[in-house]
Amino acid sequence: MIKMAKFAILLLPYFHSNSSSIQKFGMDNRIYQKIGKPWLKNVDPQFIFTIQSISYVYDDVSIYYYLKWRGINCDYLFGNDPKIIEKAKLYDRIFLITFDKLQALHTLEVNDPNAKIVEEIFSLPNLYPNPRDQELIYHKNKYLDLFKKHHISILPFLHLPSSTSNLSFFCSQHSDFWSKSRDFIIKPIFGQHSIDIQRFTMNGKEERTKEKREEKEYNDQDHTNLNAYFAKFKTKYPGFIIQPYLHKLKDSFEYRNYFIGGKYLYTVRTQCEEIESYIEESECKAIVDYAKYVYHRLFKNRSYYILRIDIAYQDQDELFVSEVEFVPYLFTHLCEVNKLNIDQKIGNAILSMIQSHKKYYSWYFILVLILITLFYLFYLSIKRDTIII
Repeated sequence: MIKMAKFAILLLPYFHSNSSSIQKFGMDNRIYQKIGKPWLKNVDPQFIFTIQSISYVYDDVSIYYYLKWRGINCDYLFGNDPKIIEKAKLYDRIFLITFDKLQALHTLEVNDPNAKIVEEIFSLPNLYPNPRDQELIYHKNKYLDLFKKHHISILPFLHLPSSTSNLSFFCSQHSDFWSKSRDFIIKPIFGQHSIDIQRFTMNGKEERTKEKREEKEYNDQDHTNLNAYFAKFKTKYPGFIIQPYLHKLKDSFEYRNYFIGGKYLYTVRTQCEEIESYIEESECKAIVDYAKYVYHRLFKNRSYYILRIDIAYQDQDELFVSEVEFVPYLFTHLCEVNKLNIDQKIGNAILSMIQSHKKYYSWYFILVLILITLFYLFYLSIKRDTIII
């Protein structure tokens, strides 16, 4: 008997459906109105929260119910379930929407008994995107190396592994980089939401100016030099990316380009992570065209069903890719983005992957049945020959 394929959505851990939990997990804008969505008519009360008398659910919950509404044999798993590894093995595919390895590392306390269990799930082979494609994005140095290999425009960078035993020797090996970078910025691999990002001057001292204090995307922590920073964080992160700090980026825009189900969908323009606006493709055509080029050249044939490619201007006319994410912030609080029905679009992208999976296994089982039949016929022919002899 052929078993029916089973699928699951890995949900962000919900400890309480209230405003404090929304803030704790940074999900205050990742919501969908319950009203007007046909697949959200019979939602489990545990997923519903109310703001100013309007009922909402998180986007991953909306996608789960959409797949159920489309007739998919789909369940959900909570990211903090102590038995998550055992349960996860029961499914053919588990899809990530908002809760991934980085979210687990940054939202669960180090001494949380579930933290290690949660981290283990992201290496399971039935997880989508698959572990190999996850690691490519988590380790920024890997996709920067890939961009460099394929001549994709990026800022110069150094990869500083946390295993580096002599920081002074490391710095001396890259004198060309330091000579061209008056100021530089260091970003932790496995970092999130600009946490523990720091800016330094060429001599290693952190620049403390009024301008610096007002830049909210960088944490004004008590670091006196690069050595102190490295000593403090090398046990927390597997490594760091060091890049030149472009002063003009503070006053310019970054363009976040979204690809869902293998197709470009929309762009959001941001400035210092405070100014956010939807922008039409026709208003930033050169940027979108470059994002499409990068996507189709390097990411289209991988297992991502959501991908965001961030692009900015290095000079007036020179674009570069600043970051890539596969579990990105969606900006669904912007009216223009909300009208795109992103939950439905992501649901359809997952649906396509599920249908491909089912087709693969249909052919697999047909092949197995053919082989069994051939083996049985071969067995009967041998048995008949033996009887004749």
